[in-house]
Amino acid sequence: MDEPASERGKENHPVSLNVSPVHFENIRSFTEKVMTLINKYEINPYHVIFEITETTFIHNIKAVNEMIRFFHEQNIRISMDDFGSGYSSLNALKDILFDEVKIDKRFLSDDLSENGKIVLQEIFHLLKRTNKSIVCEGVETKEMVDFLVEEGCDELQGYYYYKPMSQDAFEKLLTEVA
Repeated sequence: MDEPASERGKENHPVSLNVSPVHFENIRSFTEKVMTLINKYEINPYHVIFEITETTFIHNIKAVNEMIRFFHEQNIRISMDDFGSGYSSLNALKDILFDEVKIDKRFLSDDLSENGKIVLQEIFHLLKRTNKSIVCEGVETKEMVDFLVEEGCDELQGYYYYKPMSQDAFEKLLTEVA
């Protein structure tokens, strides 16, 4: 999904929100509430990203894909969170309707081995061939940043950039980088 042309060049900050397995118990109610809030606060849906854990996807493939289809119709993006944290990640790739995949921090470590690098390179290759954005979480060192950027990771998250902060500190940071 591409950002609408009318939004290009404007400063926008996407917001990622976790979706709980409870939300799949009544998809219609959840999606209606989401759309009501988006309309009420005049939010561009493109800047909303819902994160669904790999475990939730594996246990609710049909329900998750139903929700993803609905949100895609609304121009809302979906991310598979914690990819690689368990179960059959590679098997899930063939059925995935997600826009992006967040690689679990367990794949990354300060002393990433050559085998670990090879595994990440191959996962990136698969994801890029299926047009998925790649987000890596748990990035803590310059060496890891350099490796991930070189391999084509789209977004990086982790203590290398910032540790958790209060709302006031976050708002101050936004004004400094603007």
